[in-house]
Amino acid sequence: MKYLFLFLFGAACGVFGYIHFVETPREAAVVSSPVEKPHSPPVDTTPAPADKPLSAASIKDELSRTGQVVRHKAGEVGATLASATQRARIATVINAKYTLDRDLSSRAIDVDVDGTKVTLRGTVANADLIARAITLALDTEGVGEVVSQLTVETR
Repeated sequence: MKYLFLFLFGAACGVFGYIHFVETPREAAVVSSPVEKPHSPPVDTTPAPADKPLSAASIKDELSRTGQVVRHKAGEVGATLASATQRARIATVINAKYTLDRDLSSRAIDVDVDGTKVTLRGTVANADLIARAITLALDTEGVGEVVSQLTVETR
């Protein structure tokens, strides 16, 4: 029974990945930068070093400074095939990890994959869950960089 469930889950993930990444037309990427106020100092958008801890305080600090949290894996990731199948596999594995975590919801977090870069968007309950979402994404084979644009939901 367990293997039947895993097979059905894998088939459903494959169909979702195919539809999401192959059938869905993509708009051209729009590059935007943070809007700066006149006469304000420039915003520091450099990613924090990989050895900087993923604590709630560091997440809040980086979110307030740059509006996103960026972490790189320690060490270089080998060249990864940037095909639609690879992107779908990475997104499916990350979404499955979020589904298996009781506090994270894969419905509330959108996972976009571009080569070895993963971008997370959505809302979570607190900054600790942002750290957990980034860690789970970084622990996925083929992921070299995670950009978190997750926000803490206000109640």
